[in-house]
Amino acid sequence: MKTDENGKLHPGLLSSIETHNPREVKVTMDTNGILYWPVMFLYPEHTETDFIQTFCENHR
Repeated sequence: MKTDENGKLHPGLLSSIETHNPREVKVTMDTNGILYWPVMFLYPEHTETDFIQTFCENHR
C-alpha cells in the first residue's frame, strides 16, 4: 500500500480495499494509524471457522 511522506496510510485509501466476508466488514484505521482487518480462520479438519471482525495488525 502507498503511504504519505511520513509512512502513514491516508484513511481514504481504505475505501478502495475490497473484502469478502460474511458480515461485509471493512478494513478500518484508528486515530493512531493502526489497521483493523476482518479475519477468518478455517479449520477444515474440524469443519469449523472463526470470524474476527476487527483483528488489529499489532496482535500477536
